[in-house]
Amino acid sequence: MILERIVIRNFMSHKRTEINFNMGVTAFIGPNGAGKSSILDAIYYALYGKSARETIPNLIKKGKRYCQVELTFRCGGKRYHVIRSHSLLGSKTTANLFEILENGKRKLIAREPTTVTKEIESIIGLNHKVFLQVIYVRQGELERIILEPRAKRKEFMSKILGIEDLQKAYENMRDIINDFERELERIKGEIKQKEERKEELKKVKKELKNVEKRRQTLLEELSKIKTSLTEVKTQLANLEKQKIRFEHFKAKLEKCESDLTALENKLDTLRKELVKCEDARKRMKEIEDKVKLHNKLAEAASKYYERDAVKSELLDLENDYKRYTLLKDTLAQLEKYYNEYQTVEENIEKIEHTLESYAEYYHELQNLEKEKNTIRRELNEYLREVNAFKKLLEEKLKVEIKHDEMGRLIGDTKARIEEIIDGKKREINNLREDLSSHIAVIDDRKKKIEELKKVRVKCPLCGQLLTESHRIKVIRDLMEEVREHKLEKMKIESLIQKLEKDLEYYEKEKTSLTELWNSYYNEIHPKLNVIRKLREKLQDMAERYTFLQEMTKEYLRSKQMLDNLRKKRRELERYVTEYNKVCAELEALEGKHGPPDNLRLNIELKKAKLRTLEDEIAEIESNLGVHFEHGEEVRLKLNELSMFKSEYEELKSDFERLRVIEGQLQNLVEQREKLKLEIQRLRDFMKKIQYNPKEHESVREKHDKLHALVGQYEGELKSLREQAIKLKQQISNLREKLKKLEAKEKYARRLDKFIKLLERLRSLYGKDGLQKVIREKAVKSIATLTSRYLEKFGLGISNVGFDENFDIKVYSSFYSEAIPVKNLSGGEIIAIALAFRFALAKVIAGDRVEMLILDEPTTFLDETRRRDLVNIIRDVFMTVERMLPQLIIVTHNRELEEAATTVYFVNKDATGTSRVTLQEEAKI
Repeated sequence: MILERIVIRNFMSHKRTEINFNMGVTAFIGPNGAGKSSILDAIYYALYGKSARETIPNLIKKGKRYCQVELTFRCGGKRYHVIRSHSLLGSKTTANLFEILENGKRKLIAREPTTVTKEIESIIGLNHKVFLQVIYVRQGELERIILEPRAKRKEFMSKILGIEDLQKAYENMRDIINDFERELERIKGEIKQKEERKEELKKVKKELKNVEKRRQTLLEELSKIKTSLTEVKTQLANLEKQKIRFEHFKAKLEKCESDLTALENKLDTLRKELVKCEDARKRMKEIEDKVKLHNKLAEAASKYYERDAVKSELLDLENDYKRYTLLKDTLAQLEKYYNEYQTVEENIEKIEHTLESYAEYYHELQNLEKEKNTIRRELNEYLREVNAFKKLLEEKLKVEIKHDEMGRLIGDTKARIEEIIDGKKREINNLREDLSSHIAVIDDRKKKIEELKKVRVKCPLCGQLLTESHRIKVIRDLMEEVREHKLEKMKIESLIQKLEKDLEYYEKEKTSLTELWNSYYNEIHPKLNVIRKLREKLQDMAERYTFLQEMTKEYLRSKQMLDNLRKKRRELERYVTEYNKVCAELEALEGKHGPPDNLRLNIELKKAKLRTLEDEIAEIESNLGVHFEHGEEVRLKLNELSMFKSEYEELKSDFERLRVIEGQLQNLVEQREKLKLEIQRLRDFMKKIQYNPKEHESVREKHDKLHALVGQYEGELKSLREQAIKLKQQISNLREKLKKLEAKEKYARRLDKFIKLLERLRSLYGKDGLQKVIREKAVKSIATLTSRYLEKFGLGISNVGFDENFDIKVYSSFYSEAIPVKNLSGGEIIAIALAFRFALAKVIAGDRVEMLILDEPTTFLDETRRRDLVNIIRDVFMTVERMLPQLIIVTHNRELEEAATTVYFVNKDATGTSRVTLQEEAKI
C-alpha cells in the first residue's frame, strides 16, 4: 500500500488540511501539540474508522458538528479512494470506498462503515491491530523492541505472528476435550443401567401375564351374570308397561275430577254476575233523565264559549285603541332627545375618523417603547456577561481593561506565556542532554572501574603495564570522577524538577488563557459586536421617538373629546331606546289592526256579534229552564252531569252481558253431566288392570343388584385393561431405553475415538506444533531480511539472528562470536531496530504494504543516536534503490529534515487551528 493524498476536515485541531504523499521519506515537522500526530490518526481513521488516541466524537474539532477524512492510496496495482465522516447530529458515521479506474472515474466498492473496513482489510491484508503494531511505529517504540527484556519481546512477536492465538486455541481445546470427556463419563454411567433395565423388563412381562389371566376369568363370570340380567329386564319391562297404563288412567281420572270442580266454581261465579246485571238495569232507569239533560246542554255549550271569546276580543280591541292614543302623545315628547342624539353621533363619527390617523402614531410609539425596553434589557444582559468576563480577566491579569482591549491583552499574554513555556522546554531539553552526557560518563567510568578491578597486567585506558598501587590510584581517580558527575547529575535533576513544576504552572496558565481566548472569540467578541449594534439602534430610534410623542399628545386630546361625547351619548341612549320602543310598539299596533279607523270599525262589529249571541243563549235557557252567566258555569254543570253519563254507559255494558251469561250457564250445566259419566268410566278401567306395586319393586331390586354386579365386574375389567396397557407401555418404554442405551454404547465408542482425534489435533496447536513451525519460519525470514537491510547501512554488522525465544544475536565481520546488544553503539542499535521494523513489515504484510510510519522516533534518543538515525534514513532513502518505497515520519526534531525528500511544517495559528505548509526540496 502506497499513500497518495489525504484531505482532512474538522478533524481534531485541523480545520481543512490537504496533503500529497510522495515516494521516499515524508517528514511532518513541528512543535509538540501542533497537530502532527493528528495527521497519522486521520490516516488510521480513514482506513479503519478508529482512533489510536481518542473516542470518535472527540475527533471532531471544537465548535464543529462533523469531521471528514478522504484518503487516496495504491495497492496491488489498483488505486482506491476512501471517505469517512462522523456527525454529532444523531452520532451518525458514514463511509464509502471507491476504486479509481484508469479513465479517472470512480467505482463504488462498499458503503457503510463496517463493510468499508472489512473491504480495506481484505485489500491491504492487515487488520487495525496488526497495522498499529507493524506499520505504525508509535512514539518511543522504535528501539524498545530491541532493548526490551526477552519476555516482553517474545510476547510482542507472539501477538504479531499469531502464535499467541494458537496458544489460546491450544488452551481452549483442552477445555473442549474436558467437556467431551465429562460427556463420555456421563454416558458410561448411564450405560451401567442396561442390566437393571433387562431385569425390570422380565418382571413387567410376568405381571402382564397374570393380569391377562385374571381378566379372562372375569369375562366368563360376567357373561353368566348378563344372561340372568336379560331375563329380569324382560319381566321388569312388562311390569313397567302395566304401571304406565295404570298411571295413564289414574292421571285422566284426576284431571276429570279437577275439571268438574272447576266447572262448579265457574257456575257459582256466573250466577253472581247474573244478579249484578239485574241491578244495573234498575239503576239505568233512575239516571236516564240526567243523561238526557247532559246531552242537550253539551250541544248548546259552544254558544256560551263563543260569547265569552267575543267579550274578550272586544276588551282587547278597546285597550289597544286607548294604548295607541297614549303612545302618540309620548312619541311627541321624546322626539327632541332623539334629534340631539343624532347630532352627538355625527360628532363622534368625525372625531373617530380623526383618531384613526393618529392611532397609527400612538401604536407605533407603544411598539417603539416596547422595542426600546427590549433592546435595553438585551443590552444590559450582554453588558452583564461582558463585564463579568472583563472582571474575571482583570483579576487574572491584575490590570484595568477596556472592552476593546480584552482580545489584544489575552493574545499578548498568551504569546508571552508560550514564549516562557518554549524557553522552559528548551532549558529542560538542554539539561536532559547534559544529564544524558553525565549518565553516559558515569556508566563509562563504572565500566572501566570494573575492567580495572579484573585487569592485572595492562591498563585498559593507556595500555601501559600496571602496578597494584597504580591500578588502585586509577580506580580511585575514576571513582572521584564518578562522584563529581553524580553530584552534577543530582543538581541537573533538581533543576529539571523545578523547571518541570514551573512548566506545569505555565501550561495551566496557557490552558486557562486558551479557554479565556476561546470564550472571548466564541462568546464575548460576538456579544461586543451585538452591544455596538444595539447602541447604534437606540440612537437611530431617538429622533423618531420625539416625533411620535408629539403625535401622541394630539391623539390623547382628541381621545378626551371623544370620551366626553360618548358620555353624552350614553346619557341620551335611554331616551333613544324609549323612542325606538314607542315607535316599535306603534308599528306593531298598526301591523296588527291597520289604521285607527279600522280599529274603531272592528270594535263596532264585535259589539253587534255579541248582541246576536246573547239573544240565542236566552232562547236556549228558556227551553231548558236553566240560566248561566258565563261559559265556565256551563263547563262546571257538564262536569257534574258527565259522572251520570259515564255511570249510565258502564251499566249499559253490564245489561248487554245479561243474555250472554244466561247462555253460558246452560252450556256449563251440560258439560258437568258429561264429566261425571267420564269419571265413572275411568274407574271401571283401572279395576280391570291387575298392577301390583310390591311385585314391581321386588323385580326392580333384583335387577339393580345384577346391574351393580355387572358394573363391578366391568370396572375391574377396565382397571385390568388399563393396567395391561400401562404394563405394555412400560415394556415398550423399557425396550426403547434399552435401544437407546445400546445406541449410547455405540456413541461412547465413537466419542472415545473423537476425543483421541482432538488430542492429536490439539498437539498441532502446541509449542512443538504449528507454533514451532511459524516461529522457526518467521525467525528465519525476519533474521534474513534484517541482515539484508543492515548490509545497506554499511555498519560492519554481517549478520543478525534470532533464536526461538526471539533473543537477538548480532555478528560482526570482525568477530566470530555473537556481540551482546548492550555492547553495541547507539547507532548500531538504531540501525538494527530500523532494519528489524522494515523486515517485520515485509514478513507480516508482504508486498501489499510498501510503507512504514514512524511517530516521534527521536523521543528518548540522545544527540548521538538522533544523528545516527538521521544518517541511516538519509543514506538508505536518498538512493534510487530504497529499502521501502515510502516512509512517513512525524517529529518535532528539525534534524530529520535532512533525511526527508518531502517536508511539511505543522504549526497552530492564534485560533488553535493546525496549519500544514510544504517546503520544496530537491527530489532524488
